[in-house]
Amino acid sequence: MCQRIKNSSTIVVRLFLIIVLSKLNLSAKKEPFKNIKLSQEKIGSLAFEENQGQFKTEKFAPKILFKSESSGVDIYINEKGLTYYFESKQIDHAKLHDSVTFKYSRFDIVLQNSTIKLDNCVKENPSKEHYNFVYPHCPNGIYDVKKYSKVTIKEVYPGIDWIIYDSQGKGLKYDFDVHPGANPEQIQLLYRTLDQVKLTDKGNIELPLFNGLFSEKAPISYLKESKTNVECNFKIISSKKVFVQNNSFFETRVVFNVKTYDHRQQLVIDPLQLWWGTYFGGNKGSEGAAISTDSTGNVFVLGNTDSHNLPTHPYGTLAYFQGVYGGANNGGGFGDAFLLKFTNGGQLLWATFFGGSAIDQAKSMKCDLNGNIFITGPTYSNDFPIKNPG
Repeated sequence: MCQRIKNSSTIVVRLFLIIVLSKLNLSAKKEPFKNIKLSQEKIGSLAFEENQGQFKTEKFAPKILFKSESSGVDIYINEKGLTYYFESKQIDHAKLHDSVTFKYSRFDIVLQNSTIKLDNCVKENPSKEHYNFVYPHCPNGIYDVKKYSKVTIKEVYPGIDWIIYDSQGKGLKYDFDVHPGANPEQIQLLYRTLDQVKLTDKGNIELPLFNGLFSEKAPISYLKESKTNVECNFKIISSKKVFVQNNSFFETRVVFNVKTYDHRQQLVIDPLQLWWGTYFGGNKGSEGAAISTDSTGNVFVLGNTDSHNLPTHPYGTLAYFQGVYGGANNGGGFGDAFLLKFTNGGQLLWATFFGGSAIDQAKSMKCDLNGNIFITGPTYSNDFPIKNPG
């Protein structure tokens, strides 16, 4: 422990050094919280469950062919394209009884003028497990339903196949196989979104969501046999706001701008991996200070906050180190540090405050090969939590 005493007799500033073990202590008493949404798949990976009648299709909605679940998102392959449903929940621990708020968001990617039918689907890598369902709309049960890691939809456009698959546990990925003689200009993606889709300077598609940012990396394309690169990029050809009854949304048409190539060869159009981003904070100020990763790709985020309702995690348990904000409330700066851990797929594993009753500020962080975290910064708190002081 290193400390420095200012001239003032009433203000003490100490540098703190925190070593956080790779796993938080989970021996504290847990108070289970019932989640509305349950994920059956390993976080970060996707498998596509075939719809044999267990998923009801709403009136006027396209028929659901497959569904995939991951942390906070459901993805549907339907007869028009893809539908994403996002769920986020925030727990306010500052209240006498934890207040839980759920938020939902949706957007669609429609393949315009396409043909998407279950009969045209080639399913690969079936799950070893099978799933059975009994619902009011299918009281006799639906049995032996499989999940698949890859679905190829043949002839979504003449001479063009659409391949949708799990990208080695990192989320959804899709390609278009353009067979010899087919025209890639047939492919038109219609994004139906609450907020406007933007094309970044790097050529990425970006869409703000209530709980983060959806980003689709700029595509690459190549000739399948020779692996010769073909220049390709996203191009927005139209964007407009649509009003239906009391609702409004944006419709943005996106195409692949493919440069000249030998149409006698098969072309692969490969939008790069879908990455994740998220908002995190409470009702007051928060700022990030450092970010690091461990040897398995988990992401650690260090920051400072004066938000009492910054959501700690695991939800509904006492497994985090410090679940309640303890810093100063005099407007003199951020009262507590916070520390977060995400999987490389974007799922929040844990989140905690760290600090005493005065002002504390985390400045830097490093992670070693064993997943231990080292944090430094100044503190004004005489009751700053310490362990095994040297």
